[in-house]
Amino acid sequence: MGNVISRTLEWISANRWRRSLLLAGGTLVLLAALRARTIPLTPAHPEFSNPWDHHKYIWMAVHDPFGFGVAPFCWRIGTPTLAHLLPFQVETSFAIITFLSLWLTGIAFYFIARRLSFPYWAALSGALLYYTQGWFVRANLFNIWKPDPAAVCISLFAVLCIMRRNNWAYALLLATGVLFKESVLFVAPLHYSLNTDRPWNPRLALRTVDLAIPAIVVLLILRALIPMRNDDPAYIAQLPHVLSQVQLGTATYSVTWLWHNIGLARVRSFSLDGVWSATVGVFGFVAVVLPLFSLRRSLFLLVRWFPFLLLVAAQVFFATNAQRLLAIGFPVVLLASLGGADWIVSRLRVHWASFAVFCLALVGVSLLRAWIVVVPLPYQVLVLASYLLLCATWYFTWGRNRRPSLD
Repeated sequence: MGNVISRTLEWISANRWRRSLLLAGGTLVLLAALRARTIPLTPAHPEFSNPWDHHKYIWMAVHDPFGFGVAPFCWRIGTPTLAHLLPFQVETSFAIITFLSLWLTGIAFYFIARRLSFPYWAALSGALLYYTQGWFVRANLFNIWKPDPAAVCISLFAVLCIMRRNNWAYALLLATGVLFKESVLFVAPLHYSLNTDRPWNPRLALRTVDLAIPAIVVLLILRALIPMRNDDPAYIAQLPHVLSQVQLGTATYSVTWLWHNIGLARVRSFSLDGVWSATVGVFGFVAVVLPLFSLRRSLFLLVRWFPFLLLVAAQVFFATNAQRLLAIGFPVVLLASLGGADWIVSRLRVHWASFAVFCLALVGVSLLRAWIVVVPLPYQVLVLASYLLLCATWYFTWGRNRRPSLD
């Protein structure tokens, strides 16, 4: 039986088309399963009538993506414009954009892992582990109207272009991505930190700024073409109730106001419970614990990706819904998780495919309930402990005298 499994794994990984088919098909099936177990925020949903952000994006798609004036939503025209142009009902259009974006994000993460020299089964495991990130994947399958999936998808392909040193494609993706959400600019410093070989490289720093200029220009043009009207009482008063609910119920929208009303409150309420909520509560126990198995590799990754993580973390001082905002930092956390998993796989001499099965088990646990953002902590601990126990049993029974698995 073991030889059959081993030969099957070798047969799959030996051919590029078979590897691609398993990656694309497997992740597509997983996402479809998550979608089937998630009740989306459609007009039939009891919470749809709440005056949340989705009504603003729907209005932009149905009417005029350039004709809405409530910031910051009015500047995120990418997804509403695509939904406006697609030949489907608006709900179907948003659902298609969200689903494809979430799927392609997993594919992009796989290729990023491959660029970091992870073998096929390790990178595939990372793509599967991505589907355990409930605050990004499942939360957006619920709220299909958000621009975040498309923005993050573009961001990861931009990072891939950085790694491949394809500067023109990177600059184009960055400039396109800010049409969906301004947070795409968070990857801009990575052009420096992922490519530099020393702390200060003036030439690379200048090149990093040059490549970000088109995206900054696009942002400035957006703000010139679509003026913010949050501080116009007459404009706000004539909007329907579900559209007139601007930032925290006030007509003021500025960085200073946001810092004083959100940032300072979060600084004052800092606690260890808040740290737990911002880490384990967002990314899950498994994704936070696995990097501890390989601290040196995790710290090296943290240094390289630090500018991106810093900008992601800074969001919580200027916007609400902290978990959803922090969730876009999942690529760094999952890459560090793969580093920890690499330590386990190499030390216990198991095949990387065993970790892929472990990731599938985590996703399977999340499918047990129709709506779940983060897999309950006891289930995560149980699945991780079971995997480690099985790997240890294999090692002390058969694997001690075998060579470490490379794929």
